[in-house]
Amino acid sequence: MTHSEPLAREIEAEPDFVDAPEPSGKRETDVEALRCEIARLRAAKEEAVSAQQRLAFLCEASRELAASLDRATTLDTIARITVPVMGDFCVVLVAGEPDAGLEVGAVQGLPSNEQKVKQLVRTYLAKPGAKAVRRGDGALENPIEIVKRTGSALCVSNVTDAYLRAIASGADTLTLMHELELNSFMVAPLKVRERVLGVLVLATTRHREIYCDEDVSLAEELARRAASALENALLLRAEQHARAAAERAAEEAAKLQRELETEVIAQKAAERALRTSEERYRLAERASHAYLYVANFATRELTYSEGMTRVFGWDLSRIPVEYEASLAWWKERVHPLERQRVNDDFLNTVAGCSEEWVAEYRFERGDGRYAWVLDRAAIARNERGEPTQVVGSVSDISDRMLAFEAQRRLAALVEASEEGILSLTPDGIIQSWNKGAARIFGYGAEEIVGQSAMILTPPDRQAESRSLLERCSRGASVSGLETVRRTKDGKDVEISLSIAPIIDAAGEFVGMSALLQDITERKRLRAQLAVADRTASLGTLAAGVAHEVNNPIAYVVANLNRIVSGLERLRSSGLSPELLPAVAALGQAALDAKDGASHIAEIIRDLQILSRGDDDTRRPVDLRSLVHIAVKMAGAQARGRARIVKELGEVPLVDANEGLLVQVFINLVVNAAQAIPEGMADRHEIRVVTRADEEGRAVVEVRDTGAGIPPEIRERIFEPFFTTKPVGVGTGVGLAICHGIVSAHGGEIGVDSEVGKGSVFRVTLPSAGPESVQAMETKVAPSTREAHRRGRLLVIDDEVKLGKAIAHELSLEHDAEVVTSGEEALARFRRGERYDVILCDLFMPTMPGMILYEELQRIAPCQAERVIFLTGGAFTAGARKFLAAIANRTVEKPFDMDRLRDIVREVIGERPAPAPPS
Repeated sequence: MTHSEPLAREIEAEPDFVDAPEPSGKRETDVEALRCEIARLRAAKEEAVSAQQRLAFLCEASRELAASLDRATTLDTIARITVPVMGDFCVVLVAGEPDAGLEVGAVQGLPSNEQKVKQLVRTYLAKPGAKAVRRGDGALENPIEIVKRTGSALCVSNVTDAYLRAIASGADTLTLMHELELNSFMVAPLKVRERVLGVLVLATTRHREIYCDEDVSLAEELARRAASALENALLLRAEQHARAAAERAAEEAAKLQRELETEVIAQKAAERALRTSEERYRLAERASHAYLYVANFATRELTYSEGMTRVFGWDLSRIPVEYEASLAWWKERVHPLERQRVNDDFLNTVAGCSEEWVAEYRFERGDGRYAWVLDRAAIARNERGEPTQVVGSVSDISDRMLAFEAQRRLAALVEASEEGILSLTPDGIIQSWNKGAARIFGYGAEEIVGQSAMILTPPDRQAESRSLLERCSRGASVSGLETVRRTKDGKDVEISLSIAPIIDAAGEFVGMSALLQDITERKRLRAQLAVADRTASLGTLAAGVAHEVNNPIAYVVANLNRIVSGLERLRSSGLSPELLPAVAALGQAALDAKDGASHIAEIIRDLQILSRGDDDTRRPVDLRSLVHIAVKMAGAQARGRARIVKELGEVPLVDANEGLLVQVFINLVVNAAQAIPEGMADRHEIRVVTRADEEGRAVVEVRDTGAGIPPEIRERIFEPFFTTKPVGVGTGVGLAICHGIVSAHGGEIGVDSEVGKGSVFRVTLPSAGPESVQAMETKVAPSTREAHRRGRLLVIDDEVKLGKAIAHELSLEHDAEVVTSGEEALARFRRGERYDVILCDLFMPTMPGMILYEELQRIAPCQAERVIFLTGGAFTAGARKFLAAIANRTVEKPFDMDRLRDIVREVIGERPAPAPPS
């Protein structure tokens, strides 16, 4: 678009040479030159006219922009003068708050499109960063942001539909752009001294020509002049704001002046009152063991009275007067443990609204020692609540605080003591009573203070108490006397009593102090420990015996199996008829011996289970097997008294320590037997029943037909040391231990009894969780694999006979070799020898199986996986931990040879043959 339409009309009015006669060659050249000159003159005229119009437009724009210094008016003027002269609509975007981007300053359009332009601004141009266009390098950037960043004008001469779609922020925006029929647009910076204040956006629609370079230049010049006008408006507004701020400051200064005058008047009145108060304080100071101090906030001074020297030994001339320095000096004299607290409390109180401050703390004397002081200060404030003066006094309260601290510590110690501590008058009346005494005897202090101490003494101990009081009155002390006293509910409690006289400063006997310790639990634990020691000793003995017997029993059983098998083969080999009866008799004798050895092995296994009571390991167990063991072990106690009947119904598995529960059941069976007199076994019965209750718990009942338990003592049978048995028969801790074991397993133990008919002791235990049962079933489930080849076995056992017996029994299916020490076996592995299965004794003298296993893991890990451990019991804690940590199988001696063969087959079936020695 240009501004030279009048000039064009004049040129069009020039003569037309098209219809002139056909000229000669030279004339044609002259005519062509003339035409070119005319065209040049026309263009020059058009350019001159356009320049004149642009200059006139800029002059008019400058005049209108200079007419107002109001920012909003200036922005509206910029938009108004450009439409329709420079475009069909105009938008002015200016910088708002710092870092907030551009905001819409003014919008101007033709009457026909102004509403649509404003709607477009609201939906798109109000957020100029919301849409970007593609640059040459492929990146996207908004035209307005380009101009704002570069400070140079930008023109899009021909706006295509594709371009509109690229910059539209949505379907609504694109529709508005189409309805406005955008043809071209340009963006010019509002720039002053390289600072961009905003941008000027101009656009044409389809009924006008597109923008050219001249239009861009005109827009740039207009934008520059508009920027200058906008800067002037901004400067004016800043000046107006500054002038208003100055006026407000002047008003505030005048107000402060008035307040200051009022404050001075009030301060003078306060100073007069303060002088009167100071005089009173000086008089009080002379009569007290204290010093005074005054903090004056008007003069910023903090001064101390001569009492600082007289009482605390500080030279006043060396104490600074200036407030901050003097306060710092005082702070340094406060004890380090209280310094920050006292200083912060003082400053916060002065800065707050309180008119009084009180504190107790330790203050350093001139000689370096600390004194406890009471610091009490009054704070004077003006009507605004600001402090004007602080007047205080500091008194030495060291004697009182030291006495109070000692008394407080002693009282706290007495009150917190677990022991009973009480004081008595000379005639035995209780004066004080702590919480420990209340816990032991059940009396609260309010109930017993003022009563005679004889209320705590059973009738049979009255003489003892009177003797103790008499001895104390003569100045004697008693320490650690074990005696009995009575509680509020009438129960007797065993105590350790220490009592001493209280002598005053004049040497007079003024009372007694007593210390009482409840030693019931101590005595119970002492007796329980003795029982536990005996039980542990028996368990250790049983475990040791089992270990020593296991090895010979193992090879006895193995060799008896060998004998029986040999005799069977001998009978079937065609012996003469006269030898067959003798061979049959030998075979039967061998079977009988085997049964006897198996019975011994079974007893040994029971002893091993009993010896595991000190092991805290639990696993799912069937209570019927434990009941069977308990009945066998306690059966001797019932002989001659009653017959034992087992009624073992189905019970769920329980998570339990086998050894501890066997102890419980043995104790219950023995107690049942001792409740029945000897010599009438045909009339009495001890019935042991297992069943499941309605809640799915396992129940074991021990029923007897004995004398029964009277109701008055039934509730006490589970108490430690309570027994009705003769001296030497019972200690009174058996049922208490049973109760503890069952409770530790999450179960319950109770009793039903009827005098003359008998008793039923009932143990109820929760069933094992499904996870525990599944884990056990998985652990014990036999493998379905069978050995499909002859394996190479190594038996390692320091018991030569047992090793040979095992090798002989397994040699029918495999090639078995025997060594008698871990060192010998290790030498073979180091030479490269490999085996399908290694049967290794867990406990051997010089190199136990555990050490051998660790060496195998290091030099031949695949061989370590093939180890089956053989053990005769007597597990140590280390052995239990070791076996729990590995996946290898363990077989306890004496073992069943058929079961051992199955395990060997399983191991061979699970793993391929080992690589041959290299």
